[in-house]
Amino acid sequence: MKKLKERWGISSNWQIFVILVVFSITGSSSLYITRPMLDFLGLVKENFEHSVGALIFYYIVRIILILIVYQFLLLIFG
Repeated sequence: MKKLKERWGISSNWQIFVILVVFSITGSSSLYITRPMLDFLGLVKENFEHSVGALIFYYIVRIILILIVYQFLLLIFG
């Protein structure tokens, strides 16, 4: 705990708790929001199951979209 406090420049355990809650809410929300976005774009997993390459493409697009959404949500929640 001391290392985290020193690295992040915080003084209490309460601040660590708040930081971890913000990151967990942001991560969960980004996963929750990304699925409807992929559906809207027509990128449904069932459409990509015919080949391994297509499935890999689906997951790469999904991860990139999750990372983008995560950054925006971190600004909102943080």
